[in-house]
Amino acid sequence: MSKLVVFFSQTGRTRAVAEGIAEELRVPIESITCPQGKARIKPLRSHWRDSDLPVISSRIQNLDAFQEIILGGPVWAFNIAPPLLSFVQKMSWKGKKVTLFITEAGMGGRRALKTLREALQERGAQIVAEKIFVSSFRSLKSLRARGKAWAQEIRK
Repeated sequence: MSKLVVFFSQTGRTRAVAEGIAEELRVPIESITCPQGKARIKPLRSHWRDSDLPVISSRIQNLDAFQEIILGGPVWAFNIAPPLLSFVQKMSWKGKKVTLFITEAGMGGRRALKTLREALQERGAQIVAEKIFVSSFRSLKSLRARGKAWAQEIRK
């Protein structure tokens, strides 16, 4: 089964987890980028509309070559980072198996997973597994190791 790890990271913490996962599973990895200052955080309890989402860039133009996508991003303002939602909106997810991971400083991970899960399911994705990584006070090396350890679990 062809797999791909896709992530958005602003501080490098989510990148470290994603790299650990991709290395352990021996699969390609791609990042989502957002022009500096173009993604903003909405106030708590606000809902993102498609028109609010930031413009992103990624080398991935479609997911046709992949059956399973491991998708991750950070929590922003107690919800998922908007650039990740832009990526979800941009791609076709029908029939794709998706494994989700979130990095959080200590709060908001469950809400972020819920937002991301619902957005993907609305577009026809099947969610296979989910994981929250608490990233505060963790070194990038430690986060990478945690990503590798989780990849061993989801490989089974």
